[in-house]
Amino acid sequence: MRSTLVLNDLRVQKIKRADGGWSYAILWPDYSVDVEAEGTISISTRSRGGKSPYAYYLVDHLRWRIREGLTTQTIKRRDLYG
Repeated sequence: MRSTLVLNDLRVQKIKRADGGWSYAILWPDYSVDVEAEGTISISTRSRGGKSPYAYYLVDHLRWRIREGLTTQTIKRRDLYG
C-alpha cells in the first residue's frame, strides 16, 4: 500500500520514537493535534491490533462525524447504527 500526504483534511501522522517504536497522532489541516483522539489512541495500546490500525479507523470516524455535523456530545447510538 502506497501512502500519500493529505493536507486539507484530518490525517494520521506516524511519528518515530527515540526507543525505535512508533506513535500515531491525528492532525487537523493546521497541523494541530486532535486532543480528544490523542487520548483515545493512547488507550488503544492495550488493544490487539495496536495503535496504527486504530488511528486510521478513528480518523475515518472523525471525518464521518464532521460530515454529519456531529460531535462527541451530540452523537447518539442511532447515528452509529442508523
